[in-house]
Amino acid sequence: MVLKIFVDTCILYDIIGKQEGQVETVLNHCKNKGFQIATSISTIGEFVNTAIQSGRDNLIHRLPGFLREYCITVVYPSHYFPETLMTIEGMDASYRLSDSDKLHLAFAHYGECDFFFTSDKDLRDSNAYENLVEIGYYGKLRKYL
Repeated sequence: MVLKIFVDTCILYDIIGKQEGQVETVLNHCKNKGFQIATSISTIGEFVNTAIQSGRDNLIHRLPGFLREYCITVVYPSHYFPETLMTIEGMDASYRLSDSDKLHLAFAHYGECDFFFTSDKDLRDSNAYENLVEIGYYGKLRKYL
């Protein structure tokens, strides 16, 4: 069985912006182990928007190379996606997830990812993943590396 890992916007920004070496190390381990790495079209859009707003437009030009280097699959919505999104929307409000976090979680679930990889502390600490089938987080990923 090939494990599938979803990377969110923070991971893209950390690696492409060369802000956090540990994240890149983990993603390299995943690639070397043959894991399938995925992200979503909305994650890419958020990355581009964040780069522009922070004045780091140069990061946008690195994105295609990053996607190729890690053989990243991009998850797109289909007519079944709204049903997945509604499941995420119905999650307990105590998780206090932002709309973009819910969207990324929905794409990860829709893309049948085994793990959701983020460096966003609030999202990691929310424990929202426990209510999503087949989605874990970095802590659970460590034992496979």
